[in-house]
Amino acid sequence: MLTLLRTASVVFAASIAIAARAPAARADSSITITLNQAGSDLATYLHLSVDQLKQNEEDKFNSLFQTANLPALLSAFASTTAIADRGLGVDYGVIGTPLMIGVVANGAVPTDSSLSSTDSRVIGGFVFNFGAMLGANLGRWGAPKWTLYANGFYETAGYKDLQGDLTTGGIHAQYRALEGTRGRVRWIGLDVTTGLELAKWTISTKRDQLQINFKVANMMGDTEELTYNSMGVMNVEADATTIPLEVSTGISLDDLFVIYGGGGLDLTFATSTIDVNLDGDLLIQSNQQNVGHATVTASGQASPGTASVHALAGIKLEVPHANIYVQGIATPSDEGLAFGVRATF
Repeated sequence: MLTLLRTASVVFAASIAIAARAPAARADSSITITLNQAGSDLATYLHLSVDQLKQNEEDKFNSLFQTANLPALLSAFASTTAIADRGLGVDYGVIGTPLMIGVVANGAVPTDSSLSSTDSRVIGGFVFNFGAMLGANLGRWGAPKWTLYANGFYETAGYKDLQGDLTTGGIHAQYRALEGTRGRVRWIGLDVTTGLELAKWTISTKRDQLQINFKVANMMGDTEELTYNSMGVMNVEADATTIPLEVSTGISLDDLFVIYGGGGLDLTFATSTIDVNLDGDLLIQSNQQNVGHATVTASGQASPGTASVHALAGIKLEVPHANIYVQGIATPSDEGLAFGVRATF
């Protein structure tokens, strides 16, 4: 489902031909490594010069913190933050005039390789979001074409040895632009949905400490596992405000199953920043021998493009006073899968 949705979102992006350029990014970083006598002995053991071992370690730190790729990293981090709340507060294919209360779980992962979650990187881009929502069709008040929604949640959302906080919320209005047909198998009509979605994601060091394990190696394949015991600050933060405009439709099977899909344009105003100032010793993991010292600093800010698109599809089971659904969503840079339950009245 997600592969098809991502393909659809990319095709849709090309078809509307929106050329939205991201604001200029800025990034600065430095890595300073010094080795003691034990570090020089380690270089001899690995058949490397001291400068070669220092360069080996510096290359590892560049890979771990992606210091050469900070603008792309920060832009992808902001994009993933924005999709954490995309479509979570809305019921697609409303049948009848229900009031609804629901909960949803959503996992979002970037397709950008700069945020892939690997052991060789300190920061990964997978975000898992829970949410609570309220919705009301206004048929009881004489406006059955309109349904209003509100959603929000706060949770801890850390990664590896980093602590994290994720706050999401949104309000949406949905209008039934075209009424559907009648019958056991029927078209449910065409809905237009817009609103305001907010998301804030922060990842930072716990108690100003961060421990990182990595390997150094020579050309012959000899390796040694090291630990960087650092003190200081590492903070990555993203804020995203999105205004979606989407259309959706689907079919109902006996008013029991609803299969729906749609897509739309997103105006996202997102910014991601990084602040790293770490200082600590380098230790051999096997015996905890100190071989040197490292200082890592980095700062930067970046934003993804303002205009993007998304595609969504899902299936919903309608039972008395409840519905259960699975929904996939994709943008050109991110994919998400949600599972939710709503009580209807």
